Amino acid sequence: QCSGTFRGYPGNAYCSTQCQLGANIDKSNADGCWLWTGYIRPGGYGEAYFGQKPNRVRLLAHRAVYEAFVGDPAGNVVCHRCDNPGCVRVDHLFLGTIADNTRDRDQKGRQARGERNGPAKLTESQVRAIRADARGVRKLSKAYGVAQTTIGSIKKRKTWKHVE
Repeated sequence: QCSGTFRGYPGNAYCSTQCQLGANIDKSNADGCWLWTGYIRPGGYGEAYFGQKPNRVRLLAHRAVYEAFVGDPAGNVVCHRCDNPGCVRVDHLFLGTIADNTRDRDQKGRQARGERNGPAKLTESQVRAIRADARGVRKLSKAYGVAQTTIGSIKKRKTWKHVE
């Protein structure tokens, strides 16, 4: 449907930003999400260039699609209803504040905590054992190979709060 050259790489000319972004969307996903087929960051979020040079900027793909097809998010974050980071389907997206997005993440249990947190050195069963162990912080930190402050925070329930 392109009738004129907008910009693009050799062999790829687009009449508009919408057309350019649309060329990187796969609408055939069975769950109804429209998946970004361009560059995907670690973590699953798509990334896109938005606008024309010299004002072109790099954005998360779902934000670029929202801005191109709906309008400027005006300082808000663009959140996913479907919780699929690669989805760019506009009706799966909504605007919110950072606090709204954090609350949505927490309510849906998507926060990487405990063992799901990449740098975690302990398991939930080890945390339970630490809490039940009467030995001192120094001995426990050596036994588990973590800092004394880590053991202290576990014992005081400042960390690993979700573990009983």
